[in-house]
Amino acid sequence: MISFYIWKRVSEKLNTKVTYQDSIDFENRIAKENGYNFDHLDLSGLDKPYKTIKTRFGDLNLFKHGNSKKVVVYCHGVLSNNRNAIKLLDYFIPRGYSVIAYDNFGWGESEKFGKCTLGVKEADLLKDVIDAVKTNLNPKELVVYGESMGGGTVYNYLHKYSNQGVDKFIVDAGYNSFFENIVNDSFPMFWYFMYLSYLFLPLFCLASKWPIKRFNRLEDFEKWDNVLHIHSKQDELVSYRHAKTFIEHLKNTHIYEQPTVHCLGIYYARDEHYKVLDSWLNVQRIEPKEVKPMETKTMKSPAKKAPVKKTPAKKAPVKKTQSKENKPMEVKPMEVQTIKTEPKEVKQETPIEPKE
Repeated sequence: MISFYIWKRVSEKLNTKVTYQDSIDFENRIAKENGYNFDHLDLSGLDKPYKTIKTRFGDLNLFKHGNSKKVVVYCHGVLSNNRNAIKLLDYFIPRGYSVIAYDNFGWGESEKFGKCTLGVKEADLLKDVIDAVKTNLNPKELVVYGESMGGGTVYNYLHKYSNQGVDKFIVDAGYNSFFENIVNDSFPMFWYFMYLSYLFLPLFCLASKWPIKRFNRLEDFEKWDNVLHIHSKQDELVSYRHAKTFIEHLKNTHIYEQPTVHCLGIYYARDEHYKVLDSWLNVQRIEPKEVKPMETKTMKSPAKKAPVKKTPAKKAPVKKTQSKENKPMEVKPMEVQTIKTEPKEVKQETPIEPKE
């Protein structure tokens, strides 16, 4: 009965339909509870797919936020879809990253591929997404951010495809064994039946095609220096008890100082979460440049000099003779003087007689 109860409880979660609007409403509600909202974000990347890629399972839509050559691939968990990526935008976009989101196997539009396999086929889908991103975007830096089941997907990806081709991984409350996690998750409720739950639970898991074995050996974690694991001791979905068994072998881990719940440290411990990622990615927030309104410069006119008054030379007044009645002056005709010329007397010269 205990095995059946555990299996039934998990099955109900995995069979729950979650719409895009459900995911947006959830993120908005949690943000509002923490005095935060998404009004300042550019959410135009949700309007339509950036690209449709070919995967081994069929066509898959990718949604892109931002235009940077540094890229983060968001791998979500159960009861989620690509819309849950909005909580990452406030961190990554101002730090010079683009975010690529997609619907994981069995969720959102990817329900057409089949039911969720809790990290098995999801790892193969992640590989196809990473290959497509590298081919189409040729990123300057590639980061994979996996949360919850998406974190388990990352660990199975590392097991199957190694960590080549990805610069850094961020795992938020991921598991290494789904089976061990659900047993530990049920332990507080049925501690006295803990070992009895092992009798039939594996059979139920196998029948549902859920993973039983661990994705990786504990010694495998020691060689992954590009993986950061974040977890909360108060996590009730992926128990810290389970996570502790393998994250002790990782080189890079962070356990929240502030109490927070499963995969919501980005809200409930925002400052702490941001500082951890800043240190891990070696980045800092790029403050937008304030565009000041252009000042209208007033051209100053040179000081006006006092005008120099020129005193015109005084002309002698011209006396106008005018009758008192203001009549026009009478112009008298000019007298023409006749000059008499007396004829001159011409003397007759005596002719000179020629000499004989």
